[in-house]
Amino acid sequence: WERAIAAGRAYGMVHQGLWFDVGSPANAANGNDAPHLLATTAHARSANAATRFPLPPPAEGAGARASAGASVSGALPRFANIAEPRALPATAGIPHNRAKNYLLREGVPVPFLVHLGVMTTQGKVIAAKHDKFRQINRFLEYIDDVLPVVLAQRERAAAGKGGASASTGSALPPPAPLRIVDFGCGKSYLTFAVHYFLTELRHIPCDITGLDLKADVIAYCNKLAIDFGCKNLHFAVGDIASYKSDAAPDIVITLHACDTATDYALNYAVTRGAKAILSVPCCQHELNAQLAYKAAASANGSAPESAAPHDATATDSAASASSPFAALLKHGLLKERFAALATDALRAAYLEAVGYRVQVLEFIDMSHTPKNLLLRAVKKPTSTKSPAAPKEADALTAALGVTQTLGTLLSSYKASAESIATA
Repeated sequence: WERAIAAGRAYGMVHQGLWFDVGSPANAANGNDAPHLLATTAHARSANAATRFPLPPPAEGAGARASAGASVSGALPRFANIAEPRALPATAGIPHNRAKNYLLREGVPVPFLVHLGVMTTQGKVIAAKHDKFRQINRFLEYIDDVLPVVLAQRERAAAGKGGASASTGSALPPPAPLRIVDFGCGKSYLTFAVHYFLTELRHIPCDITGLDLKADVIAYCNKLAIDFGCKNLHFAVGDIASYKSDAAPDIVITLHACDTATDYALNYAVTRGAKAILSVPCCQHELNAQLAYKAAASANGSAPESAAPHDATATDSAASASSPFAALLKHGLLKERFAALATDALRAAYLEAVGYRVQVLEFIDMSHTPKNLLLRAVKKPTSTKSPAAPKEADALTAALGVTQTLGTLLSSYKASAESIATA
């Protein structure tokens, strides 16, 4: 502050109506002779018109100050022996400088992270990969959050089987590994991280399958799993819509599965009774295409056949100029974002309708996509399904005049389940 005052004086702040009162009688009477900044205009240079901004007292030994009776209307006072600026306090103990409490700790080398170039062999995170390291840890926190619920549900199911075994006198089989399916696993940073977290840190036996369409990527991931000695971690080439497995999953992961591939992954999770779902949707083109058709119809009176949505049964309620959505449909960027949000809102409602507790959370951005919305769904007892969710989803699709793939897939599933229950 003292250096700033001196600099201001040197650059002629007096010409802008600014000067400094180093120690007025009023200040002296109050026991405060610290410098004060007086701001006024060149036409009203009086203490009464000035606004005072008290400055912090200078360091001890700051030197001589101007006398207490110095005039506020005369020449600028001189500053002698201005103190050197005080050193900033040490920051080692300040909370924001403390080491982050990550599940995968920096300084502890993790083999697959070292191989993938995220860590050095000493466990130091590479600066260019720190965002990826934070992303991996953030995802593991989401896994860690759902583990207690998933394990508790497994224990209840095992206890039920145990009662049946006790009544027949048969031995209770050992608990099966935690079964996880990762749809659209890609290079499998997070798949390897989940396996390492469960087996090495939580000591929970698990069986994880990663599925992707790219054969070369899957071959690479399988080789890494062998090289690292990752038991029960395997990868397969396949399409999410046609994937089948004998073992029902406990947790389904789907990160950036494009467009309706996310819906097929969610449908698989629901129909196979997954206890938890972690999904980061991507590229929600389905509703965007339907809304684009309606926007074109609204602007031109009719839309070309090439622009028609794949579901011709969708109504044109959102296309009308009187629709509350007309302003959104006029602008391509707004329409695209609105379609993405509407898609994920419908997905959350459909999952709630079949007995899941759903949270919509923020996920750290991937380096190759700005999508950072995560749906976390945990299965509830069948008696606590949300009765309002189907009505909310139906109201939104009716208002927009659209259909959504997950709703279509689950409607047939619910119809089948209800027919079995009433048989």
